[in-house]
Amino acid sequence: MHLSEKLSQTGTWLKIKQVQKLLHDILHSSSGCLQAIMDYLLISPGKQMRPLLVLLSAGLMQPGSYQQKKINESLIKVAAAVELIHTASLVHDDLIDESDLRRGQMTIHQLWGKPEAVLAGDYLIARAFQLLSETGSAGALIPVLARSVSLLCRGEAGQLEEGYNWKISEQDYFRFNYLKTSQFIASCCEAGGRVTGAASSSDIRALRRFGCKIGQAFQVIDDILDFTESRQKIGKPVGLDVKQGFATLPLIYLLRKNKRYSALCNQLNGLPLSASLWEQLQLEVRNGGALEYTYRQALNLKQEALAALFRFPPSPYLSLLNELAEAVISRVSQMVEV
Repeated sequence: MHLSEKLSQTGTWLKIKQVQKLLHDILHSSSGCLQAIMDYLLISPGKQMRPLLVLLSAGLMQPGSYQQKKINESLIKVAAAVELIHTASLVHDDLIDESDLRRGQMTIHQLWGKPEAVLAGDYLIARAFQLLSETGSAGALIPVLARSVSLLCRGEAGQLEEGYNWKISEQDYFRFNYLKTSQFIASCCEAGGRVTGAASSSDIRALRRFGCKIGQAFQVIDDILDFTESRQKIGKPVGLDVKQGFATLPLIYLLRKNKRYSALCNQLNGLPLSASLWEQLQLEVRNGGALEYTYRQALNLKQEALAALFRFPPSPYLSLLNELAEAVISRVSQMVEV
């Protein structure tokens, strides 16, 4: 059975459609250049994994109340809010990275300008927290997601400070992974649990652990795609992190294992890689075991994510979360042999 059919059986697919409608209504309520930017963002809405995690986490907590009108209204708003925050982070991220492509389209700052991109991202975050304030769980949700946004900013700032540090450790890599990616996904899962009012502190810890581990796996898989896919296939520039001085997991592994490249990069510490060295590194990463190592790390993270859900009884929502975890990994399962 296809994933969309399983989502339909639990009522989750209908909720995703409600989230999309709410996002459409919100993004159509601006004016001037902001309205033009919001309309442009609606053209390519993305995978919407984070709203889905909110919805499934809520269903996992209290399946019986999942359809209750009051909880459902709050759920839709929370799911839409996390997607607005995520979209804002992408707009700002593209500006910081000076990226020209996102989801196969020109980026906001390329089309409208840098000031407009900053304002668009700020506007999306403001609308997200306005939505959260309208839910019955605002007192519990706003601190969680406000802290998450602040950690995301700290991660971005910290990574900028570490630019062209080719000696970065795997531990530091995962610290930035947590701050920039996985902790927000963990907060999405927590938010879904808190909306129901049925989640214990142990449930929240389990949901956060699941979200954190699957978020880390998602980023690790993205690192593999940077070395195995084309710009056209993934809809954004490939190798952008490395080109801008941020070592990703495959490269960290290569530099740790290959003394020749490690010595060369030590000489370059603090400086950009040349185009010829970047091409050599790409070849070595593909042929030197780095992708296989990185994929094994992603598999381990997926298993840790699934283990976090053991405390919950069997349900369609549990099955869907398990399937979502598998889908994160399957993006590269045909490309890497372990």
